Amino acid sequence: MSEEATYFDPDSERDLTPAEIGKLSPEQQTEIAKHWFFQHYEDPVHNTPYESAEGGYIYIWGGPHDAHDVLHSEFSDIIPEDVVEAAADELENEHDVTEWASIPGPEDFDIPSEYFVKFQGNIFTAERLLVQPINKPDEAAFFALLYANAITTLEAYLADAFISLVLKHPSLLRKFVESDPIFKTQRISVAELFMHADSLPKRVRDHLYVLPFHRLEKVQKMYHAVLGITFPPGLRDILEAVQVRHDIIHRNGVTKEGEQITLARNDVESLLSRVQDLVGQVDNKIRDVIEKLTADSK
Repeated sequence: MSEEATYFDPDSERDLTPAEIGKLSPEQQTEIAKHWFFQHYEDPVHNTPYESAEGGYIYIWGGPHDAHDVLHSEFSDIIPEDVVEAAADELENEHDVTEWASIPGPEDFDIPSEYFVKFQGNIFTAERLLVQPINKPDEAAFFALLYANAITTLEAYLADAFISLVLKHPSLLRKFVESDPIFKTQRISVAELFMHADSLPKRVRDHLYVLPFHRLEKVQKMYHAVLGITFPPGLRDILEAVQVRHDIIHRNGVTKEGEQITLARNDVESLLSRVQDLVGQVDNKIRDVIEKLTADSK
């Protein structure tokens, strides 16, 4: 709360200063606190993406928030503590909500794709694990696993988005077949044409499911050729992290030169941040592709 802050009073229908609010009855103070709360927070059911595979809501605009914590932070210097507690209790009891979401602003309604929601859920899980207390002897293995998981999460997003779009849209399926080296070189007779056409989606799906989507050099070319998406520059750090992930998974954390890889908490935090930045930029372009495909189909 700043010294200049004012709060809307539903009874008088005007803004009041903290000093004016302090002179009101507990009932009036409660209503002002609740009104302010609903200007900033809401039941996540309204706008927050829900992903059952990740265990519930994905708070992409902020949260989950506790009404008691939020109201104490805003009104502890204005309203008595018991009134703040009463307002928070009323919010929870009247709406049967204990975890609230931030209300997204107009700039937030650039809704991420369904693939990004799944990705963000995986990132949140990693971030929650990262702050858990770990015994010192277990830290090296723990951080290595989370580091490798960050690349796996990136790979899962890139695969999920690409495969889903290609199999869902015939125009993208055709672009993939015409650009993929394996399908481009296959020869069939006219008599086999319809048989191959009928089985093509399954053959493409089977082919894509075994591709290593963490090989960004190849994946970049596929995204550009089929979706018209160019990855942002400056991927050197992530490419190096892919190699570290390879050593963690296939060599138990030892490089080809026989050196032991040692990672700290900040290494994992840094990689999670870089992965989120990359996927965020790619997802913006994915949504443009989806929007164009939707418009073309009408």
